[in-house]
Amino acid sequence: MIKLCSCIIVLFLIFGGCAPILQSFEEKRLAGLEFERAQRLEDERKFPEATQEYLALTQKYPSTKIALTASLKTAALYSNFNNPEMDIQKAFAWYRKILNSDVSAAEQERVAHSLGLVEQILELQKEMAQAQKENGLLVAENRQLLLGNNNISAELADKKLQIEALESQLQQVSEALAKMKEIDVNLSKSRRGQ
Repeated sequence: MIKLCSCIIVLFLIFGGCAPILQSFEEKRLAGLEFERAQRLEDERKFPEATQEYLALTQKYPSTKIALTASLKTAALYSNFNNPEMDIQKAFAWYRKILNSDVSAAEQERVAHSLGLVEQILELQKEMAQAQKENGLLVAENRQLLLGNNNISAELADKKLQIEALESQLQQVSEALAKMKEIDVNLSKSRRGQ
């Protein structure tokens, strides 16, 4: 009976002690397969799908080398201009998160360089947004000037019509005055002739 209990305890210790190793091995195998799937999507230029797969890896296997690599891939995809879901703010956040994690000095230098580039892109985006805002203001001001010019042009056209009408009336009055003068001259001649 003691032998049987000893065997059960030994088997329990052996299988119980090996279970975490087997689980860890199985986790590594599954993580590797999931990483390969994400890499395949990235190779096929399906960047949004690849990003989602890498994000899932960072959440499913935190504090692992695969999570670190998936984090780097996530940051790189968020800063990829070919990615229709490119998001420089998210890339910045991921690079900051990686930089604040436990990475080697070489990896820190590479991430710091990438972070610097992303910061430059963010600064350029801010400048571009400001330039677009200023351009929008200039366009609005230009429209106002054009409307003002159109109003002035309309007023000038209206004044021109008024001047033409007045000139026409002046011409008619001048003609009427010339006729009256002719009539007056003829009347004067006819009175002298009598």
